[in-house]
Amino acid sequence: MRAALDETNPELRGGIAYVVGATVVGADEAATAAALSAVLIESGRKRPFHWHREGPAAKTRLVDCLIKVGAVSHICVHYPTGRKKTEAARAAGLRHIIPLLLVEGTTELIIETRAAQDARDRAVILDVLQDLGTPGALAYHWRPKAEPFLWLADGVCGAVRGFLLGNPDHYHYDRLCQAGVIGDLIYIDDDPGPRHA
Repeated sequence: MRAALDETNPELRGGIAYVVGATVVGADEAATAAALSAVLIESGRKRPFHWHREGPAAKTRLVDCLIKVGAVSHICVHYPTGRKKTEAARAAGLRHIIPLLLVEGTTELIIETRAAQDARDRAVILDVLQDLGTPGALAYHWRPKAEPFLWLADGVCGAVRGFLLGNPDHYHYDRLCQAGVIGDLIYIDDDPGPRHA
């Protein structure tokens, strides 16, 4: 199984919430590509999907796609996060998510490239896999935002962002929760151990 990883960092009243989300897809690559192409074809889009720039119809199409491909997401929310601590928050989120992906049976992880910071992600992933005694269990690659598979994680993170910001209309978040795409959010901070909510 493949998973896509993305992040968002909404600014809440008590500080920044650094969200790392990995979306595991149950459908095979061909079925996933077909579902994603429907998102493209129906909208006539020629640019990458960015949840925060999309209208209601595009968001609905992506939510439909996530449900259709049997997606399941693991989401860590590091809160509060200091402005200069976002990389540490991302690393903490990865440390919690990688083992969950392995339990799901994920064999490949696609991550949106952040250029110079990709090496930091690589070091964290290698450390986690080494600590678990499974160094070859997960293949991981970095791709640009134009990679449609990454849009799945972007959509999930976007819906979570809206929920955390307290947007009164969190219809898409609610649909993803009801369909099992989003489960409990894992809250972490600088104290050891996750908290689920």
